[in-house]
Formats: sequence, structure tokens, C-alpha cells
Amino acid sequence: MKLKINFNRVGGSHKPYNKAKKIVFKARASEKVIGIKAVLRVTNAKGKIVGTGSLAKMDGKGVITVKLTAKLKKSKYFLVVTGRNAKGQFGQVTAILNLK
Repeated sequence: MKLKINFNRVGGSHKPYNKAKKIVFKARASEKVIGIKAVLRVTNAKGKIVGTGSLAKMDGKGVITVKLTAKLKKSKYFLVVTGRNAKGQFGQVTAILNLK
């Protein structure tokens, strides 16, 4: 099932994210989502993990902070977010980042 979460665009140069060692995603959920886990991956939704983050719950606006576990390069990254909706159904949503 696909979660109903939208993300603000994050992009530009990879250098500020490497310096801060984190990426902050502003998100908006149209339904209550609990147990949110976020994984930042390289190239596709099954690539190497370069960052992780979590959030207990989101109902409306929220901020997901992903701590980087590896240096970012100029590439395409996928943010894979999983969680459960108010009915307890498991779901996920994917966002794409293009870093220069």
C-alpha cells in the first residue's frame, strides 16, 4: 500500500549535506502515519544505504531528519519511507533526490 505522504523538494549540491551529515525533509501527510522509518539509498530503491532516520508519528506537517552514514556524491538518491496508517496497514512511499 502507498502511504499518503508528500515531500518538499530537496536537491542542489551534495556538499552542504556532507558537511552537516544530515538531510532534513519537510513532509505533509494527508492521513495519520505512525512508526515512520526512512532509508536513503543510492541509485534505486534496493541500492546501498547511505542514511537512515525515523519519526514516531505524523499527522499533517512533519520533519524527517536522515542522518548520513556515508558521504554523498553527485548522483540520484531514493528516500524510501515506510510506516503504518491509522488502520494499521503497512505501506511505503519513495521520493527521488538528484544531487549535483
